[in-house]
Amino acid sequence: MPLYVNEEKIDSALIEAEISRLRPRYLQVFADQPKQEQEKQLADWASENVIEATLFRQQARKYFPQIQLQEIESTLEQLLSREGRDSSLRARLQAGPQEQQKLHEEIAEIIRHEKLQNQIMKTAPVPSEKEIRRYYDQCLADRFTVPEMVHVAHIVK
Repeated sequence: MPLYVNEEKIDSALIEAEISRLRPRYLQVFADQPKQEQEKQLADWASENVIEATLFRQQARKYFPQIQLQEIESTLEQLLSREGRDSSLRARLQAGPQEQQKLHEEIAEIIRHEKLQNQIMKTAPVPSEKEIRRYYDQCLADRFTVPEMVHVAHIVK
């Protein structure tokens, strides 16, 4: 059954790619779980990740529909300077106008994503020291404690 998010059809290849990305770590962490449950949980989590990414991308396009060519070119130059002379970006730029257009669209999506993320972070309230402490005590304290351990040594002559 095809998956739709706000009338946008999600390619099943995206979910399969997300499953492949999650699988190594997932199988490591949930090794005790039966195989059938592992696969179902993995597929569910991958679908959720793809849905969330799609919703975020849709919002970014809504709030930032147009990205100026100058901004795309500037970002591209920054990426090229980081990658050096033998970069895959340079190869894509030399591959022809269609590949250049596709690359520009991908960079525009990256810019939109960063702009929306920055906008959200600007409006997010900064937690107080008390709120941080309460969250730590309720959710994280057990992660940073080490159970008592006994070390025994025996010297043999």
